[in-house]
Amino acid sequence: MKKKALALSLALLMLLTAFAGCASNNAPPPVSSPPPSSSTNQAPEVNRDELEYVELNFLFVGDAPPDAQMVEDAVNELLLEKLNCKITIRNTTWTDWVQKYEQELVAETVDLIQTATWMNYAQYASQFAFLELDELLPTVAPDLYAAAEPLLSQMRVGGKIYAVPTLWKEYVPSSCYYREDLRKKYDLPYPDSLENFEAYLLGIQANEPERTLLRMIPANPGVATFSTRYSAIFDMKYDKIGARYGLYYKHTDPTVSIDYWYSQDFIDDCKLLKKWCDNKFWSKSTLSDNVPTAYTVENDLAVAIFGGDGNPYHYTQAVRNVLAAGSDMELGIVIFGESIEGISMYPAHPGQNATAIARTTKDPERAMMVLEYLMMDEEAHHLIHYGIKGYHYDVIDGVYTLLSDASVPPFKYEGFQSWGIRNTDLMLRDETALLMQSIIERLEPLAAKQKYPFVNIDSGFFEDFTDYAAERTAVMNVVAEYLMPLQSGVVDDVDAAVAEFLKKVEAAGLQTVRDAFMKQWDDYCKEYGYE
Repeated sequence: MKKKALALSLALLMLLTAFAGCASNNAPPPVSSPPPSSSTNQAPEVNRDELEYVELNFLFVGDAPPDAQMVEDAVNELLLEKLNCKITIRNTTWTDWVQKYEQELVAETVDLIQTATWMNYAQYASQFAFLELDELLPTVAPDLYAAAEPLLSQMRVGGKIYAVPTLWKEYVPSSCYYREDLRKKYDLPYPDSLENFEAYLLGIQANEPERTLLRMIPANPGVATFSTRYSAIFDMKYDKIGARYGLYYKHTDPTVSIDYWYSQDFIDDCKLLKKWCDNKFWSKSTLSDNVPTAYTVENDLAVAIFGGDGNPYHYTQAVRNVLAAGSDMELGIVIFGESIEGISMYPAHPGQNATAIARTTKDPERAMMVLEYLMMDEEAHHLIHYGIKGYHYDVIDGVYTLLSDASVPPFKYEGFQSWGIRNTDLMLRDETALLMQSIIERLEPLAAKQKYPFVNIDSGFFEDFTDYAAERTAVMNVVAEYLMPLQSGVVDDVDAAVAEFLKKVEAAGLQTVRDAFMKQWDDYCKEYGYE
């Protein structure tokens, strides 16, 4: 019965996630009740010297790296010696990873599992897929608890902690990375405003008329104020958080809503996007374009990328790809909160990457011990992130270096996509990780000056749309049909298209959805003192 209930919960979750997209942090209505308290949810007294042998499964999202079994075997040598256990590392692959992730949970064979806000952490937690860690973490893994404790309040869902966040402060602010070599070649403006960005694109277009400028797929229909990849460029213009249902808030004033859809700004922005589309900055067939969004700049399919794919982390990954390819391409980045006055700066939510323990694990205590060991022991940490020293990598002059004589293709830096078990104090850094560290050091003083320093207000909010799920779905359907063409610039008459969109979205129940959302947002801000 428990397995059927969980399967039903997760099936509904996936149905809702298909509409919201993987970046959404909205919680679906619970369809099962919390399991009764049991010994598996209580923190036990553990004697590590008397541990019976167990085998556990650890699920990572993404493709399995080359030499995965070799690295797993080496990790298990350490675990067998230290904790009398072994782990089997599983990967979902990036193809249909959401469905595969769900299947692993429903099968009740996974123990440790990667999670994140962008992987719908709150939804899974609220559906009782993960184990509560409030008692288990401090008792079984005191060192890990001490390191993570300052971050744990932001990991709560319904008052409970369901995952341990990565111990690496990450900044993923609104940004744009672009072809700096082309900017220099044609003596174009630094693209740090809408006007300069347009001039940058026009300058390249004038000199290389056949070149593709922007080639990005609109995001899945969701509830964000700006619903397509192209309209994310307006992060240069608005300091927005809590962007849902055509409303947004400012980080400096999170309790005052701004109505974007009914503003002149919205109409003007849609006209700018139409102008850019008409200027052939992107294809008019963009809504049916199947070109992957990730890393299109270094693949020479675009001259800039923004939105979630343009943040500093993706920029440094792009630099790594360019270096690995031996290309002479030069990339640059504009971080809006650094370059543009009035745009706030704050780190990613602690749950941007994290690790949970499945509620159905056969041994929660040992799973927690394994998590602590992999995150807090230097030898184990290096092994699972970087592979075998002297074979896969070495440290030369303090810099992680991939060895050329390793297996082909080799186990690369963070080969398991092991972002949820990072520890800043133990991490090795290659050249691009050092680049990311230098960016963080630039952004830290800016974040310290904010009204709410080092707090990601937006990502800490989890929406429960149980009472208005039908209206919300209807609103999202209208967004997909009417707003996405507007914000991709492919409509003929912007004013008429805006009027039609607003008429349809009102009829779908927009005000009901807005009222319910704003009540939750206000309660959230009051609870955490964001006033």
